[in-house]
Amino acid sequence: MRCKDTKPRGAWWTLAVASVTAVILLGGCGHPREVAIPAEPAERGGADLGLGPSVRPLTSGPGDKGSPRWSPSGTSISFTMDGYIVDKSTDARQLRRRTTRDFGAQEAEWVSSGDGLAILGADLSETPAAASPVADGASRAVYRTRPGEGSLGVDEISTSVLAMSPLPNGGLIAARESGDSTISLFVMDGNGEISRTYTSSVEGAVSDLSVSPDGNTAVLAVQAEGAGKSGILSFDLSEGTYRRIADLPKDEEVFGAPQWTRHGVFYVAGEAEMAESEDAAPYDVYQISLDSGKPGPVPGVGEDFVASSLRASPDGERLAIVGRRNPNSPTDLYVLDLATNVLEAVTANENMEIKTSPNDLAWSADGGHIAIVARGILSGSRVYGVRADALLADFYNVYDVPVGNSSSSEVSEYGSAG
Repeated sequence: MRCKDTKPRGAWWTLAVASVTAVILLGGCGHPREVAIPAEPAERGGADLGLGPSVRPLTSGPGDKGSPRWSPSGTSISFTMDGYIVDKSTDARQLRRRTTRDFGAQEAEWVSSGDGLAILGADLSETPAAASPVADGASRAVYRTRPGEGSLGVDEISTSVLAMSPLPNGGLIAARESGDSTISLFVMDGNGEISRTYTSSVEGAVSDLSVSPDGNTAVLAVQAEGAGKSGILSFDLSEGTYRRIADLPKDEEVFGAPQWTRHGVFYVAGEAEMAESEDAAPYDVYQISLDSGKPGPVPGVGEDFVASSLRASPDGERLAIVGRRNPNSPTDLYVLDLATNVLEAVTANENMEIKTSPNDLAWSADGGHIAIVARGILSGSRVYGVRADALLADFYNVYDVPVGNSSSSEVSEYGSAG
């Protein structure tokens, strides 16, 4: 899915493009002369960069960045950059590389109170390492970073991995293939050890999953195979049992991981063949009541809202939603209070393209900040010696959107759909 915006970009982008143009003009058509691209200062906290005056850049300069994740303490953030993993302090510019540059990483999750990361990427035992994203259908594996300052080594935890999600108290849960119509869920602790495995027969393939804030229930998005229907499963992690809580209409699929809250299960879905549409985002956001188990519209969002991705806050009381109020509006980040059904825009997008992948949206552990990934949009007629998509991809950066803490101070109790 792609979102378009043709409004002018900020001053930093003009400076960056001028530098790129200098590379092309000085180098001619042969071997271009290297010219540094000025970095946007990370401390420009009060500058309006096209997303609103309160939004702060956490990274700057070239590099195709994605999958931001706050550390448990909230003082650091990790992300992918051109296929490898880096992290940095939220108050510093310097990046720390966590893997080799040719790793082919897709996403990473903090799995301990220290600096341990679990990484989902190419299965290096079968696929040559590459900085480009892992192709659809390619085998993937989960790795654990090794402790030690400056270590770029990783340990392989499991192969044939379909999806992974962090657990509230550290570690992660992941789904992997284990045979025809069979999936296996495993729990990895913060030390990289597999502590429990679940095996069940499931029709379809798990595309994504997440865990309730209390850590008792996993919700899985399952894509249909053959004549079957895509749907959503609820998995009781104590009992090791699951049940199907929703079926999607034929030819529809869930985009990203369903989100479990005490107000119900929320997810984004739409027609699979429209995912590559150049027009308006084809997805809508739905709610499954824990009482009825029937999908329905989400109060407070509105009939014309066009959803791209969502993620529940750590306390399960709010949803971060990337989308548009209507098909002709710019893409923005919204926060929905599930207790009051009030939807609030927390960015004011004027000239930026916000990444809409579910992996490019993350809450801080205290629920006070959301990380998104965005870049500016070129306007007017210009000529460059490279493809436009290749040029623009180098300027995705991570932004901190402050959203305040949840208004609910009560500890949520979660019902069971298992």
